[in-house]
Amino acid sequence: MSERVFRRLTVDVYFSPLVTGKVLVAWALEPDFVQGAPGPFKFRLERGYAANDDNFVPVAETTDQPWAYDNSAVLPQTGLSVFYRVLLTTGDGQEIYSQPASIGTYWSRYDFSLAKEIIRKEELVLRKRAGVQGWLLKRRAFGEACAECTDSVTGEVTQQDCPTCYGTGVTGGYYDPIPYWVILNAGQRVKKLTPEQGLITEAIETVKALAHPRPDGGDVWVHSHTGQRFEIQGDISALARHRGIDLILNLRLKELPRSYPVYKVPLPCLTAKPDTSVEDAWTAPLPVLENIFVYAAALATDPPVIPTSSAEIKALSKSVFRPAKGSTFTISVPGGATIVIFAYPATLQDVSRVFYVEGFNADIKRVFTQTTVEVEGDEGVPAEDYRVYSFIPVEAFAYTVTYNVTI
Repeated sequence: MSERVFRRLTVDVYFSPLVTGKVLVAWALEPDFVQGAPGPFKFRLERGYAANDDNFVPVAETTDQPWAYDNSAVLPQTGLSVFYRVLLTTGDGQEIYSQPASIGTYWSRYDFSLAKEIIRKEELVLRKRAGVQGWLLKRRAFGEACAECTDSVTGEVTQQDCPTCYGTGVTGGYYDPIPYWVILNAGQRVKKLTPEQGLITEAIETVKALAHPRPDGGDVWVHSHTGQRFEIQGDISALARHRGIDLILNLRLKELPRSYPVYKVPLPCLTAKPDTSVEDAWTAPLPVLENIFVYAAALATDPPVIPTSSAEIKALSKSVFRPAKGSTFTISVPGGATIVIFAYPATLQDVSRVFYVEGFNADIKRVFTQTTVEVEGDEGVPAEDYRVYSFIPVEAFAYTVTYNVTI
């Protein structure tokens, strides 16, 4: 019976720079079984030391969620195997066991140390250097059928823009957003002929990301700064593996049109510190997105006024997200402008350079006046003092000039 219900049961050791010893177990059910069996589906994860062990120990329980952690795992070692199985209880009380699955490898202390170091370095690159913060929306494969748009006979979705299931056919559509950092590589645009829209152009992004939490084809990644949604394609490959365990993945993302219902999925707007650990991202509380930018603009106001309020600063154009020492940005000053302004968090040092490009890159930072303004955050993000630099020329600029600024 289990072979016709559970499509797969995979076991992965879960690594983190801080914690060793978590084991992630994920599973999938046969679609035909999901459509015919009454829910909710309750799962109990059990651990044993042989495939035919009579003393499997319960370690976790979930409802309508196809993964669970063993937080007190006994990791495999010489002479000791570790197996997991899942007990499914359907809505009508039917109990079905999966086939046992093992981690399938033995790890020494050196193996764990090596894996931890690989992950630590990758997290450092993701969070401090080249990473882009986003959200992983894992698609619900089963659960309560959407009453708004699911045909009661065929089970097919009849309303693609349904606000209840977001076109998935399952109430809720997606599990809660999971913080997920990626490194964006060179993208490409592919022309494709479709029967519905004719010739279209699809944007394909290739990204590098950690293997945990584990993404699947059909899940959605959300760019936290632009709000763009990307569907994760099914051809997921490993860039780094150790003894059969994926550590770093290569993902292909297809940008979804703004008309897709997944854009209506609510996302948290909270601050995540760059060094916040994601060692338990599938179950930990969601961190908050930072609301820290460089604001800059050249305005043609008469008379020119140096901004003194949070609203005036936030009305300027956003230039750099999460600026740091050494960050650079460009201000294009049009003819007729009467004031040039830029602002960034006061926790950073004084501005290093302001190069006047058309003036042989002369450093003109001395002509700017510095003030401090408290800038409010959005949706509960705390306020923060900003350094505000302003330059008011004797007369309005007669032509366009360019300033290159370095913090």
